[in-house]
Amino acid sequence: MLKAIGVFLVVSACALSQMNTSQLEGTVTDPAGAAVPAAEVTVTNVATGTVFKTVTNERGEWALPSMQAATYKVAITKAGFKAGVVPAVQMNSGVPATVNVKLELGQATEVIEVVGGVDVVQTGSAEVSQTLTDKQLTDLPFATRNAVELLVDVPGTATPTTPRSSTINGLPKGALDRKSVV
Repeated sequence: MLKAIGVFLVVSACALSQMNTSQLEGTVTDPAGAAVPAAEVTVTNVATGTVFKTVTNERGEWALPSMQAATYKVAITKAGFKAGVVPAVQMNSGVPATVNVKLELGQATEVIEVVGGVDVVQTGSAEVSQTLTDKQLTDLPFATRNAVELLVDVPGTATPTTPRSSTINGLPKGALDRKSVV
């Protein structure tokens, strides 16, 4: 019995750890719109300082899977081009983010900073999701401490009377399994 509980806890921990990540990807191009292969992409978690590095492929594409929900700074460098920097890319769990950067010709010591930010648009599917932060979880008032009450804040949730009568994308609470809520 203890072994079964231990296996359950390990599997649950693995499943939960996968729920709060998403993919950060993008394309690097030159002023003419041509791909920039072998450009160095450095992604830094603004809060923790954790650094992730990758290199663009021959089509100028790069990807970092399993990125935690956080705000990241993306810096792209390549010899013969000014460095490109996107200072604040907000990643939410389950929502892939795309950061496309157009590098300008110049010295690598010059930096182009994209100040408009990046629109996080999920173009791969029509799935809707939301990330609740630690602060929201502790500050949101819910009397019963029933986690289902947190679902009323998720997009696609309809709550005609009480949280117990909520539906998500038309399905009643009892019809949902763990995967359909994430």
